[in-house]
Amino acid sequence: MSKRKELEVRQSQQQRKQWIQIIVIIAVLAVVIIGGVAIVSRNQTTSSSINAALPAPKAVTRELPANAEPNGAAFGPANAPIKIIEFIDYQCPACQAQWSANESAILTALSKSGKVRYEVHPLTFLETRAGTTESTDAATAALCAADQGKFWDMHNSIYGNQYDENVGQFSKERLKLMAAGIGLDAASFATCLDSGAKADQLKVISDDANRLNVQSTPSFVINDKVFTGGQSIDELKKNIASAIPGATID
Repeated sequence: MSKRKELEVRQSQQQRKQWIQIIVIIAVLAVVIIGGVAIVSRNQTTSSSINAALPAPKAVTRELPANAEPNGAAFGPANAPIKIIEFIDYQCPACQAQWSANESAILTALSKSGKVRYEVHPLTFLETRAGTTESTDAATAALCAADQGKFWDMHNSIYGNQYDENVGQFSKERLKLMAAGIGLDAASFATCLDSGAKADQLKVISDDANRLNVQSTPSFVINDKVFTGGQSIDELKKNIASAIPGATID
């Protein structure tokens, strides 16, 4: 075989190898793209099925604290001798159990005493699944409702519609339906929720929790002394006496 012919054969073989490499790369990219689409589609299907399985949000009404702060997440005088902060996460099952079993009795007893400043501080501990913002969105919704004097109404509706963690129960769409159910101005609420208007306030709450070494929810801070876990009204009274010797709410 002549040198020219050998060169032509060699060039042909190189071109064939290059084409094979290009085809392999295209095939690999196609597999990756198709696989990614399948994963997204599966996630969307799963999310849709979870959302579809949830009941429509319901309105939840309860007696409100006797001296609720007009546009805040608190009740009682700012200079009260007993200050209680309840740290919660709206997705926390233990917090919902506390709300269900104990909160009405606590609010009734403490709000009528005139001796207690009681504040609810929402945290966002339970956003553990990548891409979820349900704790943040629920907390934001409650604080946005406070701007319209409806914190406690939204607080009750959020807890009354809790089902599980990070399953779509507190999507922005569902929170907006809850807001409509308690009579909030829809446009103002949506703007507040969608813009993340309470991010700075939530950051301050998180910093306070870290300063106080609050590591779980619910936690009750009585004049800077931390008590972890659910509290009945009788247990809370004992903890008030422990934190502030001689203090009573009766």
